[in-house]
Amino acid sequence: MTTLTRPLQRSTTGRYAVLYVGDRRPIIVSLLPGDVIAFREYRRRQVFSLPIDYAFKCAVTSAARAAKSKPKR
Repeated sequence: MTTLTRPLQRSTTGRYAVLYVGDRRPIIVSLLPGDVIAFREYRRRQVFSLPIDYAFKCAVTSAARAAKSKPKR
């Protein structure tokens, strides 16, 4: 595995109306040194960032809630 030393940015393939209703734009996702994930809309300046451990915890919690709400057979 390669250690992250420089920012890495990628654009989503889909378009999402996150900040403004009806204004669908791709989201730019950045992995930053210091274990930070940053998001921004394409052609917008405002950046939203969070630590990677918090993002991982949110993903695990979401998966656990989905598994819990699923009916057992």
